[in-house]
Amino acid sequence: MTETPPEAGNEFWDWFSKTAKGLGYRTEAALARALQTSPSTVLRWRKGTRPTIPHLLKISSLFGVRLESLLVLSGHVPADLVQDSRVPEPPGHVTPTERIIRESDLDERMAELMNSYWASRIDEERKRVQRLIELLMSDAVPLSSDQFSEEVGSILESRLSAHVTRVIVEWAQYRQSTREGGL
Repeated sequence: MTETPPEAGNEFWDWFSKTAKGLGYRTEAALARALQTSPSTVLRWRKGTRPTIPHLLKISSLFGVRLESLLVLSGHVPADLVQDSRVPEPPGHVTPTERIIRESDLDERMAELMNSYWASRIDEERKRVQRLIELLMSDAVPLSSDQFSEEVGSILESRLSAHVTRVIVEWAQYRQSTREGGL
């Protein structure tokens, strides 16, 4: 996310940037948009400027972190004045798409369905990348157009329509069951 390294001893920025990346924010500009602030403000934090309390409130809400922890981490309040100043560990890697699903208003069942859909799409893409790497690394270059078409065809095979159809069918069944249950 950063183009230049943070200033030495900027614990707030270290935690903030790792957490933002873990939540799927890939650029400072995307993070600034989510926080409804300017990219230059985020840049100042990277360089060691302390975020304002209104900014910490937005960060607390966006990241789901207690404000008290952020007040200590950013240097606004000494740790001994706060009962629990521990800041949570930055989350593991979350893709922007996973973040979109997490932040949506979908109920739990539909969010599970979308996460399953996304996992199947990612799995298919991983396999496609692996097949492409194998082709690029092989000594046997497909010399005929038939061989080439067969190799490329296997790489381009997609189960996208099956994945989307499954989501729509399960969504329709779920909607029908919730309507029947509500009557």
